Amino acid sequence: MGSETSLPQETAQVPTVLEERPAFPILVRCAATALMAALLVQGAGLVPEVRWGEQTASSLAMGGLLIVLLGWTYYWIMASRFRLTDVALEQSWIWPKRVLLSEITQAKLVRVPRLEWMVAPRLVLRTRGLGVHVLYCSDARVLERVLALGRPTRT
Repeated sequence: MGSETSLPQETAQVPTVLEERPAFPILVRCAATALMAALLVQGAGLVPEVRWGEQTASSLAMGGLLIVLLGWTYYWIMASRFRLTDVALEQSWIWPKRVLLSEITQAKLVRVPRLEWMVAPRLVLRTRGLGVHVLYCSDARVLERVLALGRPTRT
């Protein structure tokens, strides 16, 4: 039996969640649901008319891939969350987005004031290097709070 070596214990602290909201407004999610339902109804109506024997394997594979991608995107529109922690901005999505607050060099809030119920407000963030990130949040007040983190406070 050889000598045992102890691995150093990481003392990483769990970030404190300051705000968490859905990434997309409720009406965007309702519209996505309505579109998916319409696609399913339309597709179900077309299935009996398809001549399956005349389809190539590649066209069937492409159709299957399209259905999977539509479903996957729909899932993430429904499940995506925006989170502000004490160290980073995060958004769950098909690929998770995480931007450290210490890396942000410029932030811009993009919103359509009277259409926020339909168009998700977003933060466009520039980070050190050449990074540009876009994060969506259904609540513009949370995004304004993020912007306020970078403003100097008046005394």
